[in-house]
Amino acid sequence: MITRRGFSFGAGMAGAALLVPRSAWADSRTRRFRIYRGGSEIGAQTITVTRADGRVEVAVDVDIAVRVLGIPAYRYTLETREQWQDGRLMRLDSECNDNGSAEFARARREGDALDIEGSQFSGTVRGALATTTYWTPEFLDRSLWLSTQDGTPFEVGARDNGMADYPTESGTVRARHWSVTGDLAGLELFYDSAGEWVGNRFDAEGETAEYRVAERGGALAELWG
Repeated sequence: MITRRGFSFGAGMAGAALLVPRSAWADSRTRRFRIYRGGSEIGAQTITVTRADGRVEVAVDVDIAVRVLGIPAYRYTLETREQWQDGRLMRLDSECNDNGSAEFARARREGDALDIEGSQFSGTVRGALATTTYWTPEFLDRSLWLSTQDGTPFEVGARDNGMADYPTESGTVRARHWSVTGDLAGLELFYDSAGEWVGNRFDAEGETAEYRVAERGGALAELWG
């Protein structure tokens, strides 16, 4: 259930500190992706998942730069920090620069409700939800995904298309192919036989954009617990 209310944080909050206080981590693993559009490499994403005492922290950093004839044509950066406990999102802090436009998302849990303030949505969400970080296939069982770019809750479904070949930087792998439906229709996600996210594919203004895993750095999905 989603309840909207008026904006209160405002764009000025987009510069607030993202880092969640750290403690002594039991296990931390990092995975890196290269990002392509129309077959050309345009950027990279790093995701680090850390688990200790039942709490899971996720850090995502995306950096994209598109050049045309060597001239910068598009720039995109995203920094996201999430905190999960017992399968529930407890906190989200995210900042995005979408080619000069500042976007942000903030979320804090209060009991069974998640209070959200974002550049495109402000309100309260109840029930289990995922985020658009895709790092665990457990998210595919949830019908609400929270945009880490601007705080918008998306109503989605997921269709299992079976196994398929997917390109990675170390060669083609067999992966389970999922098509996302609903508000994010057109997004395709790929997870290997161990449930590890190896990439995704979507349309980017008439060109196919792909994330391809480049450095695995250990299993992430098992840290979900």
